Amino acid sequence: MSSRAASTASTAHPRQDTRPSGTSALSLLLLAGAVAGCTLFAKSTPMLAEGEQPKAAKYTKRDVSVVCIIGGPAAGKSTQMQNIVKRFGLTQVKASDDIPKQIEAAIASAPKGKKPRVILEGFPTTIEQSDRFERDVCPILVVLFIDLEAKQALARLEQRDKSIQNDARINWKRFEDKSRAIVKRFRDEGNILEITGEWPADEVWEQIEAKFESALELDDRGEL
Repeated sequence: MSSRAASTASTAHPRQDTRPSGTSALSLLLLAGAVAGCTLFAKSTPMLAEGEQPKAAKYTKRDVSVVCIIGGPAAGKSTQMQNIVKRFGLTQVKASDDIPKQIEAAIASAPKGKKPRVILEGFPTTIEQSDRFERDVCPILVVLFIDLEAKQALARLEQRDKSIQNDARINWKRFEDKSRAIVKRFRDEGNILEITGEWPADEVWEQIEAKFESALELDDRGEL
């Protein structure tokens, strides 16, 4: 772990993220103090006919590492995604485009013997999207959830444009309703990194950097 990440994990910020998470190797490592509109997959998973076996996803975690970053409007997803891309060299995949083709391209263009890592912003938006993606394409390695209270998110949005107040409230409510199940799913599976988005962007990034570095170390060892 880098010296910066180590300092972040120890004394740089007394405010620690204590939100509950799963009990996988990732969550145990983090808790132990090592850190401190897509429509492509919107359809529900179809029912299998009697006797039909579910097909395997096209790729596995050995082929590609898929990271998703989610959060409500004004949570700072785009800013932090760019930080991750720059710091860790992940390939950005746009959730508005053909995700499987982009992932296939990332795998094809990766240096021989090196597993590609990609990051999607604002995906998945529903459990159905997540299920369909993991069933047809590949498992999701880890989800980064930037949590921001509605009151603060709306204040940020209104600061940008006061005319969008009503739309902002509607959009936030939609996100909150849909994201609750997604967060619970990945929290139960133990592959979610939860960050409080209320802090200044640079402090949020320091927390993300430390946690993300630990997650990638686990990925390198095949433990995530």
